[in-house]
Amino acid sequence: MGGFGVIVASLSAMAGAFLVGCGVGAAGGSLQMRSLGQDPVVLSAKYVTAFYSDRGSPQISCLLADVGLQELLSGSVRRATVIHLDLLWVPEAGATPMDASATNATIRYVVIADGEVGVYGGAGFALPRGALGDHMLGILVEDASLALLESTEGFVDLLSPARLTGRATAVLDNQRMQQMHDSISRLVSDALGRRRFVLGESWPAVPNVRRPRRPEQPALLPQEPLGFGVQGSVFGTTF
Repeated sequence: MGGFGVIVASLSAMAGAFLVGCGVGAAGGSLQMRSLGQDPVVLSAKYVTAFYSDRGSPQISCLLADVGLQELLSGSVRRATVIHLDLLWVPEAGATPMDASATNATIRYVVIADGEVGVYGGAGFALPRGALGDHMLGILVEDASLALLESTEGFVDLLSPARLTGRATAVLDNQRMQQMHDSISRLVSDALGRRRFVLGESWPAVPNVRRPRRPEQPALLPQEPLGFGVQGSVFGTTF
């Protein structure tokens, strides 16, 4: 197994251990964004609101927030971070060759701080644990690269470029996922003074999501079923 294949196998084991450790009903998680400069700035958050949708394409769409759902829906959020992750393709156990350039997830990371808003975006590799349609779904994010896409005038960017890592467990709830999507999109649009849906076509381009190349002797994911393969449409324009 090649070097990156070993990494993927290790991530698979870590994700499985994470779900066992969290137990049933432990929605949320912890992710960290770290700048890539000589004196790194770290933004860590523990997420208490976490939902995912199983309707359509992308295959998996997750929303995480470090504040409660009701506070988000109220529209009066003063300080928060919100992550929207779209998993565009899912590695197939025992069949997907991996290489270090492969990415399968697009990410938007929203920072809200006392009326100022910054939206970071990028792509990386995320490993799901569980089956699409399960009540709980684990996500392990490894080596996602992010940079500031847009912000209000007073927002100070201390992070770009940055690396996002961490893990979370989301609850399947299509209705609340849609409510979060609408509320955060409205909050960001109001702050920027123009309509913005964080994964909409109007945003600056993010790194291309790349499927793995097929080497002569590919390193394969471990023979363990992940249970995905649904296609369609989640939201017309996703956040």
